[in-house]
Amino acid sequence: MDKGHKLAHIVAYYLSRFDKEALTNLGYKNDKEAWARIGEALDIKPNYIKFRRDEFDVVHPFRVGWNKRSMPLRIIRTIDAYENFDELTLRGLIQDILENAHNTEFDVEMEVLSSVLPSEKEKQKRKIGAYTTRGITGKKAEAEFEWQVTTGQLKFSEEVKIKNVTNEGCGYDFKLTGKTQTYYVEVKGMSTVSGGIVFTDKEWRTARQKGEKYYLAIVSNIEKKPKIDLIKNPALSTKPQKNVFTVVQVNWSISEKELKTICNV
Repeated sequence: MDKGHKLAHIVAYYLSRFDKEALTNLGYKNDKEAWARIGEALDIKPNYIKFRRDEFDVVHPFRVGWNKRSMPLRIIRTIDAYENFDELTLRGLIQDILENAHNTEFDVEMEVLSSVLPSEKEKQKRKIGAYTTRGITGKKAEAEFEWQVTTGQLKFSEEVKIKNVTNEGCGYDFKLTGKTQTYYVEVKGMSTVSGGIVFTDKEWRTARQKGEKYYLAIVSNIEKKPKIDLIKNPALSTKPQKNVFTVVQVNWSISEKELKTICNV
């Protein structure tokens, strides 16, 4: 995949996530104009932008998207890398891409932006199976798990009190306290009846640390008829593949020389 097609994934993600706001902020009148001008800027076919946007639409509320096909690893990686960027920051990156995609002075920056995409070797390994990104059905899955535990539909070996800790960065989503044991549960959601899941490094390290007290709750078919499967001690009972990739961050630096000039030091 050449540079233009790699960068197109980031642009398409922005278009899907921010929809009409994205078109307005980039100065496009409609989708057709956006695809044409972006295709020209990246030297790719306009339909490539449209098709990639459609793949991202499944995780955003504006269009249905391609919800009946497995989500490619390149789409997952792009979402996971850029989902925490606010509109203004992401827009700035998109404008940089469209203005400098073929400017050799910006080759390093463009390479970093697209480095989150999987290598050819990784793509070959992932040909079989469907994988889902962290945000695709996460909130729905967590709500379903909490509701089933609270109402007694999902039972542990003893009565438990449930605490939602998803925003505390613990390496798990729920802490369940019983009379004899504390359970730590990480919830993963899938929109259909099958697929794979992704652990962050912290979640996996916590799973290994907690051992028998750590549970993986897989909430499948979340959109139609949710079903929850509990896997005790996933660090022992499963064999995941470790993936290492670049995390994209944006910062702005002011040189020591300029500071000395401004501060008269």
